[in-house]
Amino acid sequence: MDDTRQDVLGVRELRAELNGRLDALIARFDGFIQIMNERDLRYTERDRAAKEAVRAALVSALQAAEKTETALKEYKVGANEWRDTVKDLTSKMVTHRDREALEAQIVSLRESRSNTSGQSVGRAAMWGYIASGAGAMAAVGTVLLLILKFLTGVNL
Repeated sequence: MDDTRQDVLGVRELRAELNGRLDALIARFDGFIQIMNERDLRYTERDRAAKEAVRAALVSALQAAEKTETALKEYKVGANEWRDTVKDLTSKMVTHRDREALEAQIVSLRESRSNTSGQSVGRAAMWGYIASGAGAMAAVGTVLLLILKFLTGVNL
């Protein structure tokens, strides 16, 4: 019986040792579970923070896009006004061809005016010649009448 007792005591000691090891294993397993839960919490927080950062970046990108679009519209309005101003100015400018045509017309008008003023002077001179010729004829006629009166003695 001694052997049986010793076997029972050995089994109890073995059981106690196994229970101690089991408790140590359970404690380690609980520690492992706690570490895993902490990591899971950190990963969840990091994931949430990353999602918030992406969301904030998208909001910023949308705001930047809106500002860019507004600035582009303002730029286009200014560019259109500038283009219209330049178009108005260039439509009022004289081109090289137009300038050459105007110079040719000016030369032609100067020549025409020269000819016309020369003709006017010629006409004025012609009327002067006609008037002086008529005066000279009247003077000659008067002299002839006086000579005829003197020679004939007839009063006319």
